[in-house]
Amino acid sequence: MLEGLEGSFAGSTAALLTRAGSVFAGRAPGGAGRESFAAMMAVLHGASETGTQELGDPLESVEAHLSKGAVIVAPAGNKMILVLHVADGADATAARSKVKDAGKRLAGLF
Repeated sequence: MLEGLEGSFAGSTAALLTRAGSVFAGRAPGGAGRESFAAMMAVLHGASETGTQELGDPLESVEAHLSKGAVIVAPAGNKMILVLHVADGADATAARSKVKDAGKRLAGLF
C-alpha cells in the first residue's frame, strides 16, 4: 500500500507509524532520519487531535505545507498513522484523498 501511495506522486515517500512515534513500515523523506521524522509526525498528529478534540468533530487529516512540498498525516486505526510526503507540484487534494482512503483501509488491520 505504501508503494502504491509513493507511485501515485513523483518524488513522494510514505510511512506507517505508531501513534507513539515509531516506524512500522516505510521511509522518511531524503535527508530526514526515520526515527526523528516518525516522532515529529506523531507529535504533529497528536497535537492536532488534542487541539481539536473540543470541537466535537473527529480529525480526518493534518497537513503541513512546505516550501518544496507537503506532508499529509491521517489516522490508520487506533494505533497507527499514515504519512505521505509529496514534492512541490503534486496535487494536494488527490494526495489528501488517497492518504485518507488508505488510512481507512489500514484501520481494519490496526
